[in-house]
Amino acid sequence: MKFCYFLLILVAGCEKAKTPVPHTPIAAPTTLLCQLPDTNRLTYSAFVAPLLQNYCLPCHASPGSGGINLDNLNDVKAQAQSGDLLSVIIGGAQQITMPPPPKKQLDSCEIKVIDLWIQSGCK
Repeated sequence: MKFCYFLLILVAGCEKAKTPVPHTPIAAPTTLLCQLPDTNRLTYSAFVAPLLQNYCLPCHASPGSGGINLDNLNDVKAQAQSGDLLSVIIGGAQQITMPPPPKKQLDSCEIKVIDLWIQSGCK
């Protein structure tokens, strides 16, 4: 009987001593968050056109705001190969970033996809 009381007190004491441990999320490494496609599969129609559709074509479909048309591969390639496409997406102190605020900007992974597409020859 004494053993049962001892066990009961021990268990009750342990229950009171338990304090919840707050859950702290661990940030995933950046390399896991942005998985770039293999350059053999990185094509305009599969990866670049959908990004342009979401971010650029509301303003830059034919005839295109500012004379910039991004609704076909030839015009996009011309902008990409001149360096203008990536430079306006990245922006900087000397120029406006596209799409202009308050519109949602491309994230770093999406910019890397476009950059890799340009570096791999604009397929």
